[in-house]
Amino acid sequence: MSGGVRHSILAATLAVVVAALPGGAADAADPAAFEARHASVMKSIETQPEAAVRAVVEEGIAAAQPSQALAAAREWLRVNLPKDPAFLYHAGRAAELSGEWDRAVVLYQQFLEQGDPKSAQAGDAITGVYAIALQNLDDQALAYAFGRGMASKLAVNPRFRQFDRWFLDTAIARGDRPAVATRLLATAKSSATADAFAALHDADLRWLVRSMTGTFRYDDAAQRFPPEFVADCKALAATLPPDDERRFLLDFLVSVKAYVQAKIAGQEAAPPLAEAKALLEKFPRHAAAVQLEWAGGSTGPYYRDDAKKYWPHELEGKLAPIRAALPKLSPVEQADLLATWSPGFYSGNPQVLTVEQAREFALTNPQLVNQKWGPDLSLGWNTLDEAAAAKLAAVLEQNPSPEASLVRAAVAAGKERDYQKAMDALLGPEVWRLGVDQLNGLYADQLWHWAKQPGGTPKRDEQIARSKAIAAQVQAATIKKEAPAPERLAAFKQLLADFRSPKPQIPAVQARLVQALSVTPEVVPELLRDPGVDAQRLLAAALATDFEGPQRPLSGDANVRGLSPSAYDPIMNRFMARHRNNVQYLKQQNTYRAHPLEPVLRQGVAEQLAKNALAPWLLVAWVNAQGPKDAVDAAGKPVGDAEQAKLVEQLVKSPAWNALSAEARFAVRSAFPRQALPSGQLAVRDAAEAALICKDLIALPKEADAAATAAALGTAIKGLLESPVRRDVVGIEKLAEISPQVFADPKVIG
Repeated sequence: MSGGVRHSILAATLAVVVAALPGGAADAADPAAFEARHASVMKSIETQPEAAVRAVVEEGIAAAQPSQALAAAREWLRVNLPKDPAFLYHAGRAAELSGEWDRAVVLYQQFLEQGDPKSAQAGDAITGVYAIALQNLDDQALAYAFGRGMASKLAVNPRFRQFDRWFLDTAIARGDRPAVATRLLATAKSSATADAFAALHDADLRWLVRSMTGTFRYDDAAQRFPPEFVADCKALAATLPPDDERRFLLDFLVSVKAYVQAKIAGQEAAPPLAEAKALLEKFPRHAAAVQLEWAGGSTGPYYRDDAKKYWPHELEGKLAPIRAALPKLSPVEQADLLATWSPGFYSGNPQVLTVEQAREFALTNPQLVNQKWGPDLSLGWNTLDEAAAAKLAAVLEQNPSPEASLVRAAVAAGKERDYQKAMDALLGPEVWRLGVDQLNGLYADQLWHWAKQPGGTPKRDEQIARSKAIAAQVQAATIKKEAPAPERLAAFKQLLADFRSPKPQIPAVQARLVQALSVTPEVVPELLRDPGVDAQRLLAAALATDFEGPQRPLSGDANVRGLSPSAYDPIMNRFMARHRNNVQYLKQQNTYRAHPLEPVLRQGVAEQLAKNALAPWLLVAWVNAQGPKDAVDAAGKPVGDAEQAKLVEQLVKSPAWNALSAEARFAVRSAFPRQALPSGQLAVRDAAEAALICKDLIALPKEADAAATAAALGTAIKGLLESPVRRDVVGIEKLAEISPQVFADPKVIG
């Protein structure tokens, strides 16, 4: 991003520009007459009327004597304050044309502080400050400070908003949340249209929202929110369309972060329950995200400070809208939310359900718990009495959590707590739920203690050895990625069939199923057609981590793997970033291409869309699998994206489109703007595309005459001046190819 048009065009083609702009070339002032008037005024410059000095400044600019004009303005301003801010504008022009960049910036800024921010002069001064700072002074800090300090006043001027892109890109690169929020708020409150704001700033708004999640650190004072930032974000949320998902997300996130940081500091603060309720009533899909924020925004042991400072505070009020959202979710979303209620999901602390609440939930919600995708709940199995254990065992028959095996093993032991019967059950009908960690002696030891240590250490060691033998069998049964595809497919299907059976028989079948899928990408088409919640969750997780191959993962690079099913994160963008846009290297590595599963995922999206049953995670993963637009196949033939574009056109017209999350729609619009953006937003994007603005200039033939040259350049300049984003002229080199005689024509040089 640069201040382009102002200087690169003027420096290269001043005569042509003057002629091409509306009104043609103006008559220059008589230098001799100016010299005389300037000399007369300078004799008593300090006492001259403001109007007289301003006239001299303007005349000096017109006479191509800006240094003398500046001298007059400088001497007068040394002892006078102008009543008309326009004086400062003209003085700034004189300074700029004289090459006194620092002085020009100061004068322009003084003018902008006093003048009409909507005026054409303000627009020219804004461009002057940015262009001088970025091009002549090479001072990004100066341009950044100007853009940040003047946004609330100058955002009403389209010329100021032309530099939004440069400013926001710089702010995002710096991680400057407050600057992004302030600029977006100023732009949203300006005269910018809704289409312009959405087309140009959807990604910036997404960045602001996402910057408050994920790696946010409460232990870092630099990341804490000042009150002004909170106020700006809440004001920005209020300016967004009423049905905008990010409006509710932004309002909740900034409120909850401020609340948690206050509680960490030992201050009194009320949790933003109203904001959470408003978000989840309209967009229940964010239930897990709201819960995560109440827990400190992270599942790990770090960065959250001490969750006891904020998690227990009004806990029931915090969790009520989350529980209320559960019935409104799709089965896959329900399973994903319930997975966050498992013990240890939030490392160390907190716990969503107490043991008593978990038991009650299991008994009152068997349709959610007694499923192969049911949650892993903390049931306190070793404190259950016989009757309570029996009731729970009945609703845990199909539940895949390891603790369900302990509950059912305890019931099998009977009132006598027969250790042998418990182990026979654990390593028999209940072993399918266990993994190597549990089979390596952990559960055998726990049951022995629960049964009051019968038979002493020898009995315990006997059962531990028995359990470890099964663990060894599980490890030995690992599906090799080098195995032939039919063998891997058969193994996966056998495991899936056993897992889904009423009484699975294969030890550790769930863990083995995940491992088998990780080396069997050939089964993806079949799983895409499988409506089962277990199949969808298995596949989404496998896509997120990538599939192993004989030599490297399916992506082609062990460091760039996985297709996110939840966020726009194109694998090609990650390849380019990792290898510094070295396209030649990527081609050599055969990674300058779409993900190998792109055609399969595309087919899955098409089939689900036809059934009006599109899984959002699949759509996002498919978008992330897209390759570069200029990719070619092995024969050197352009790959193209006609089929992809056609599918997106169908999607946008379907009922599924409006039901998608903001993130899913953002992903599609980012990858396929011409097919997915509304016409108004696409028009804004096109108006900011330099190649389209300058298309006449780019297409200018060497034989072009004076009229065609002036028209092409004039159209380009007009379009660049009106562009919503500041752009450099494209195709200016064409003027060097045109016959010199053209520039001697009065139509061009005036």
